[in-house]
Amino acid sequence: MKKILMVAAEYPPCRSAGVQRTYHFAENLLQYGWQPLILSAHERIYAHKDDAVIVSPQIRRYVYRPFAADASVHFSIKGKYLGWMENPDKFSCWYPMAWRKGLKVLNQHQPDVLWSTFPVSTAHRIALKLKKKTGIKWVADFRDPLHSHCDDNYKKITDKAKRIDRETVQLADCLVFATGKMSELYQQAYPEIDPKKCHVIENGYDEKVFDHLERSEPDDGVFTLLYSGGLYPHGRDPVPLFRAIAGLVHTGKIERDKFLLKFRGAGSGEAYLALLSELNITSLVQFLPPIPYKDSIQEMKNADGLLVLQGKTFNNQIPGKVYEYIATGNPILGLVGASGATEVLLEENENTDVASDIDERQILKVLPCFLERKPCAYDCKKLSRGFSSSKLKQLL
Repeated sequence: MKKILMVAAEYPPCRSAGVQRTYHFAENLLQYGWQPLILSAHERIYAHKDDAVIVSPQIRRYVYRPFAADASVHFSIKGKYLGWMENPDKFSCWYPMAWRKGLKVLNQHQPDVLWSTFPVSTAHRIALKLKKKTGIKWVADFRDPLHSHCDDNYKKITDKAKRIDRETVQLADCLVFATGKMSELYQQAYPEIDPKKCHVIENGYDEKVFDHLERSEPDDGVFTLLYSGGLYPHGRDPVPLFRAIAGLVHTGKIERDKFLLKFRGAGSGEAYLALLSELNITSLVQFLPPIPYKDSIQEMKNADGLLVLQGKTFNNQIPGKVYEYIATGNPILGLVGASGATEVLLEENENTDVASDIDERQILKVLPCFLERKPCAYDCKKLSRGFSSSKLKQLL
């Protein structure tokens, strides 16, 4: 049985969008006759956990969790901590014990392939050390690009993170990207890369979760628009949408008791409360805490519409949730960067309205039509490109 050592900070029971890619790759590779060995971080770094995600017993016995901590939480005194503790990221202290544990696992189990996944730079840094020590074949996975490649205004990228990114591209035997645009982005950033070692394996969804999924809430006449995921001032800013909703309420195109915008896992919404009050739409917007993965999928199915916020800063990426959105068959409102990877994917789905970039005027045009849409049957099989461990197996 061939073996693969997978380096990933986020792994079940971590409740995070980033977990699904690693989790499904490992589980599917097991079915293809590979034994995954998981080098992950101590569970203390997980802000939220989901114990409902079941790891196969054959994999669970080979999950290694050396010491790790979140600098912003475990080394913080009254909210302050030394900046070098999060260089190249807030899990940097995972590195010393992790690469040593990884070396022991390599010596003990003699895996055929090493695999690591970004956006935690420390994961690639651990793999770099193991590659230099042993020369093992290394597959570096990029489910997100380094922010400095696509946003000149991004200030938090350190020189160490950039160096890890550059060395990873140079020393890894295979580079795997979640979208074709990300692959193109990296080939432009590093023109010396041999294009033959760049491969695309998209994200996806777990078909078993959707096989018998049905709407479980009664129709109460309220159109519920759901957004699942994080919000950022640049690229995922809901303010233009808030203003558009207020405008449609004012003109009577949205009735106050017939519309609800729900944010799941986007924080408390405290930063937006004053604006919502000023716009007089506080009762139309809810900010809700994270919930387990299967519950989040059911919530998507129960919603009347699903919202994607993905501005041009993220044009090279596709949020993993988008694949799950499409699999529900529910209408999707895409506020996305023009000609970005997300827009291209959403245009394949007939039950979608898209406003290029998150622009209030465009939202005012598309939202009224979107509110008339209904769930529809959709052939999700053509989207079964994500979590494709058959593609990963071919690279190994």
